[in-house]
Amino acid sequence: MNSVIIPNSVIYIGIEAFSWASLSSVTIGNSVTYIGKEAFSNNELTSVIIPNSVTYIGDEVFNKNKLTDVTIGNGVTSIGKSAFNQNKLTSVTIPANVTSIGAWAFDSNPLKRVTFQGMINQETFDNRAFGSELRTEYYSATGGIGTYINTSTREYYPEWTKQ
Repeated sequence: MNSVIIPNSVIYIGIEAFSWASLSSVTIGNSVTYIGKEAFSNNELTSVIIPNSVTYIGDEVFNKNKLTDVTIGNGVTSIGKSAFNQNKLTSVTIPANVTSIGAWAFDSNPLKRVTFQGMINQETFDNRAFGSELRTEYYSATGGIGTYINTSTREYYPEWTKQ
């Protein structure tokens, strides 16, 4: 089992810092604010907790892992393109402070549930962030806050319904 603990003294995780490292476990310290592009891509991670101190998750950070569980801290404001692409996530909660989600951020996951804790609008995220046109549901009076369920049995282009 290969694991890494990022100490609380670290504030920045650089580009490709732990990519292709055969990691099965990572603990991110509570002082990290920035996670650079592909920092943990191509590993064996199944679970990750992103602390509230993190504000930026770069492109492809957790791309091509085995994530089944992810907790995104409330401090996160930006999630890069393909950040969680090609994992095994079935559910994800997007914190209220997120103002940007890149293309394909959660694509190629068997997502069945997406919860938005904050207001969503067309500038907030790329309509391909979840692998299909989930964004059209957000132009309601509630600003998109709520939980969306994938009601489709298709592997690609899921059909989202607000719960």
